[in-house]
Amino acid sequence: LYKQAVYVIQAIHYRATGHFVRRQQDLENVLDAPEQAILRTWMNLRAGQPVELADMSQALLAWVRHWVILGGRAD
Repeated sequence: LYKQAVYVIQAIHYRATGHFVRRQQDLENVLDAPEQAILRTWMNLRAGQPVELADMSQALLAWVRHWVILGGRAD
């Protein structure tokens, strides 16, 4: 799910700013903390580094709820 979330984060950033950031390393510099955490988790998983999946799964689900279910609106 992290890989797909990163694509969605990239698309949300593009839609909000009109600026497409191609490289994930560059994308990290323009994101807010929740999105940065998801991106870093994906980059660590891809690199085979250990991650705290329990905490990050909760963060990912909260992010999905905010953007996918609520459309980016507050509760």
